[in-house]
Amino acid sequence: MKKFTPLFLSLVFCMCIQSHTQAQKHQKKHNDFLVTNNNDTLRGRFQKKIFGQPYFIINGKKLLLDPQTYTAYSTQGKLFRSIQLSTVTDPQWMECLENGKINLYQYVLLNSNHPGSPSTSVIWLAQKGGGPLLNVNGILSSQSVAKENMTTLIIDKNDILKKFNDLPFNTRSIQYIIHEYNNEK
Repeated sequence: MKKFTPLFLSLVFCMCIQSHTQAQKHQKKHNDFLVTNNNDTLRGRFQKKIFGQPYFIINGKKLLLDPQTYTAYSTQGKLFRSIQLSTVTDPQWMECLENGKINLYQYVLLNSNHPGSPSTSVIWLAQKGGGPLLNVNGILSSQSVAKENMTTLIIDKNDILKKFNDLPFNTRSIQYIIHEYNNEK
């Protein structure tokens, strides 16, 4: 019997590790949440089929992700918000890359108006407080307009403005500067 003791202990140890891993996976599935227009937070599981509209499963009930009904959702640690680009368009889901005094959103625009294969544009929009959405990466705009928009957002913090002016203008720098602005005391 003593010969089998190390083997038996190894087997029990492996089963414990697998059980712990499965419990963590199950726990992660329920970290997804959905925020209603009344600011109620619903915990559930995000689902997206290859074809079809994404939805949440909450207490066994399937809720379609409608940006007019819900203000935000989170899945796999990523936050998405319902953002209205203008008064004449319906709200769209946008990934929130930075959340704070200045919010940085990523909007993916599918362009299929021209013949051939469709193209996508990744537009970064920033918003300070309840102010307007400003294009900050220059896609569908110009780099000079995007730099001017970034300057407008951070003009009240001279040290961060100086950092911004010293960095090359790219998405990494934009996100870094907004993150620094949000975390400055």
